[in-house]
Amino acid sequence: NFDVNHHLVHRASIMEKDWWPFWVGIDYGFGHATAAYLFTKAPNGHVYVLDEYIIHRRKAVDVALDLQKLWGHHNIRAWFLSKDSFNHDGTEDLSKAELMSQATGICFDQAYNDRISGAMLIYTLLDEHRLFISEETCPGLPLSLQTRIHAEKDAEDIEKTTDDEDDMYDGFRYGVASYINPTDKPRDEVIRELQENTWSKDPTMAMMQYQQWAKAQQNGNAPFSYRSGSRKR
Repeated sequence: NFDVNHHLVHRASIMEKDWWPFWVGIDYGFGHATAAYLFTKAPNGHVYVLDEYIIHRRKAVDVALDLQKLWGHHNIRAWFLSKDSFNHDGTEDLSKAELMSQATGICFDQAYNDRISGAMLIYTLLDEHRLFISEETCPGLPLSLQTRIHAEKDAEDIEKTTDDEDDMYDGFRYGVASYINPTDKPRDEVIRELQENTWSKDPTMAMMQYQQWAKAQQNGNAPFSYRSGSRKR
């Protein structure tokens, strides 16, 4: 239901304010494209995709430094990163997410990964004309949305492909689906899930991540990643 005539807007027309919430969705890849998107939300509930970052065969730490340089001047409330970046593959003591955090001081959250509910949320926001994309600064995303098709095995899901547009869709989906108001769940439950699923097992790193999260909460309704019962990508 994406329509270039309704969902693409000129970047200058958005006129975002510094006090609006900003957040980032990232699908990291080395063998495939890395795709990241900068989002904001206006007081009227409209969600805007402000900027796009697409790159190939770049190390995770360098991607994190790129994004910090590009978007770090915004008051970013959350950086949602693809789930596999939190895995330990045995080649490093730290996961890619931990290495990225160590290099930048950014606390990366594990992105919400339920493909079907993410796709349904995107559909709903587009259908209700509450989700808009900057035409000039997000050149790849419109093509990605126009070329996605329903999966053969599950019509509610989007078919996985091996093109860059699939990575763009995932980075976009992570950003849309992961931004949930923290009042939806008790604080203790949020912290428990972050400890189990996102924060480092290293006590020093985990304490730093907690302090960053707590500071973001104090700055006003920071989001968190809701991952319970998520489907695997």
